[in-house]
Amino acid sequence: ATSRTYTPSLPAPTYGTGVPALREADAQLSAFFLGLACDGGNRSSGFRSNAGVYNPSDGPVEVTLRLYDGNSTLLGSVTRTWAAKEAFQYNDVFIAVGAGATVTRSAFMEVSATAPVFPFVTVIDNQSGDSVWVSSTQH
Repeated sequence: ATSRTYTPSLPAPTYGTGVPALREADAQLSAFFLGLACDGGNRSSGFRSNAGVYNPSDGPVEVTLRLYDGNSTLLGSVTRTWAAKEAFQYNDVFIAVGAGATVTRSAFMEVSATAPVFPFVTVIDNQSGDSVWVSSTQH
């Protein structure tokens, strides 16, 4: 199964992204995401990147997101505790880690958690509003 998130409501033309279905066993203690982008807060061109986590467990989980530029320089990090069964998204992860003025198309993010979670990233085209689901990779 898959799903698609989109706006605005039908029957108006929509834009959004496809979201893959994941198995319970796909929850991760750590994840690595390539290809994050930011245009320094300029929403009229370029891209922005959203990042979030779903906590499938029955208890709280502490999660840290670390964002790096293409040269592996740490741009910033943010740590938050997710409640049981909570989903939360940073609507611009560069702003969340204190790097909102960054202009890049080659950033990457590491996620670490105290229990298995489902981290996710979408990169949004600021002009069209369309987004791409970014899958985690091994590093």
